[in-house]
Amino acid sequence: MPADLATAAFQLTIDVPTGRVSVGSPRQAASASSVTPGGPAFSLVGNDIVTLHATDCTFTAAPNNSKQKRCTLGLAIENRLKLVDLVTPTTFPKPPAGTDGLLVFPYTAAALGLPGGGAVPTTAWDNAPTNFFNDFGGCSGGKTSDCYRWERFPSPLAAGATSASRPVGFDIDKAAQSVSVFIVVAADVRDAAPKSLTLGAEITGCGSLRQSIGGQGASLGALHVYQPSGAISYGLCSFALPALLRDKNIVGATLTLFQASMDQEFFDIGRTVAADWVTYDVPIALSGSFTIDFLKTPLATVTETLDAGPRTVDVLAAVLGDLAADRARTQFLLKATGPLTTGLGEVVFDGTDGDNPPSLTILYRER
Repeated sequence: MPADLATAAFQLTIDVPTGRVSVGSPRQAASASSVTPGGPAFSLVGNDIVTLHATDCTFTAAPNNSKQKRCTLGLAIENRLKLVDLVTPTTFPKPPAGTDGLLVFPYTAAALGLPGGGAVPTTAWDNAPTNFFNDFGGCSGGKTSDCYRWERFPSPLAAGATSASRPVGFDIDKAAQSVSVFIVVAADVRDAAPKSLTLGAEITGCGSLRQSIGGQGASLGALHVYQPSGAISYGLCSFALPALLRDKNIVGATLTLFQASMDQEFFDIGRTVAADWVTYDVPIALSGSFTIDFLKTPLATVTETLDAGPRTVDVLAAVLGDLAADRARTQFLLKATGPLTTGLGEVVFDGTDGDNPPSLTILYRER
């Protein structure tokens, strides 16, 4: 067993008369997968990475021992890191082969007010004594100096999350004033998966804008895209950006549109639908003038196939640009591209009133 293990352990102090439990931080910070020069690689985590939460004792009689009483308490692990998950330790100490999960075990105890007194882990620590520190000796004959009961907490423990509380326990001497138990937490780290937020389009900001020699008009609902000679129809879609995104690290943004139909004629002449990054006023003016400012054209191709189904577009640059400019929305225009034609080949996408309305999925991490 490493001589300095206590410096990386949390200290649980049990007030024996009352059952009150307090948690003390390790004497030195321990980082997951840290390395001791000249020694083994450690998967110990300290209060720079986790907070250990403990409830007070619930006391019951200790079986066949009138000098002790049994303390059962709840233990939970909080991941203090914002950008990494905690996962099964792979270095030292680590769970037995074939077992995953964060590893927690008590490795020593001392009592005040009773020389030689301490705390004996009970079977509330679910897993039988295991030798974590060497490959010899085993634990078949009972607890030895390197064998400890232990508890497995599910892996991964996501960035910023707190595990469910798990019961653990000790038989402690009634005559002691307090008992200190040193608890080791072992885990490795990995980059946290980004969080996902899916936004629906604004009902009053999603529809079609039609322009012709005779004027223009707009409608809400389905997005109609065509461009025969003398007439144009654009699809428009607007998404409100929630304030919570403004202090996040945005790592992905995907616009999803459902293509309901594409006319054969539109396809046959080699036309496609592209998305532009734009700004316009919401609600859409259904009559009168309508102004669109183009920020990037084209942004991406949306579709070039006849088959109905979802279409996805990477719009990360647009979302980042709108947040940087402190805009409250990110907005897109769909347009026909390719050869002009006198026919009325058309592509239709579901609007906010359709079975598959437009959506914007944003991936982000905490800063």
